[in-house]
Amino acid sequence: MKNILLTVAIVTTSLLTNAQDTSSGDKAIPVKHNLGLHAGTTTGVGLSYKVEFKNKHQVQFVALPIASKEEKIFFSGLSYRYKFKTMENWDALTYVGASYYYYKYTWDYDVIIEPVTSDVDQQLNCSGGVAFEYGKNEFFKINLQLGYGLYNILNEEWRTSLSAGIGVDFLLNKL
Repeated sequence: MKNILLTVAIVTTSLLTNAQDTSSGDKAIPVKHNLGLHAGTTTGVGLSYKVEFKNKHQVQFVALPIASKEEKIFFSGLSYRYKFKTMENWDALTYVGASYYYYKYTWDYDVIIEPVTSDVDQQLNCSGGVAFEYGKNEFFKINLQLGYGLYNILNEEWRTSLSAGIGVDFLLNKL
C-alpha cells in the first residue's frame, strides 16, 4: 500500500510539474515546492512535501517511518487541495486525503520452545473537508484542516467521524 501511495505522489508531481500553460504560449506554470510538518487524523503524520500548481492546486505527501529491532511503524498520507478563495493573509481550500498506518511488533519468548510471534496492525483512513492557510508571506504558512472522515477501512470495525489536521510549511523555491 505504501508503494502505491508513493507511486501516485511521484507520478502526479511529475505530470503536473511538466505541464504547460496553453493560454499564454509556452510559458511554464508557476510551481511552488514546500517542506514542513503535518499531523492529521486522516491525512498522515510526519514530514510533509507539498507542491502547488498555478496557485490553486496542491498535492501533499506526508510520511514518518519509525523502526527498531522489535517495532516497525509507518505513517503516510496523500492529500489534494484546491484553493477557492485568496485573501490578504488567508487562503481557503477544499481537500480530500487518505492516510495509511502500519504497525508491526515482533517479540520472542525466553523459552526456546516458543516461536517468534508478530502482531501487525494496519489502518486506511480517508476524508474530505475545508482547509485554511495563514501566512504573511510565502516563505512560512500555517494550515488547518477540518472535515469528515472514514476510519479503519481495512477492518470490519470501520467508523465515521470528524477529521482534523494541522501543519506548517516552508517554501523551498518557486519556478
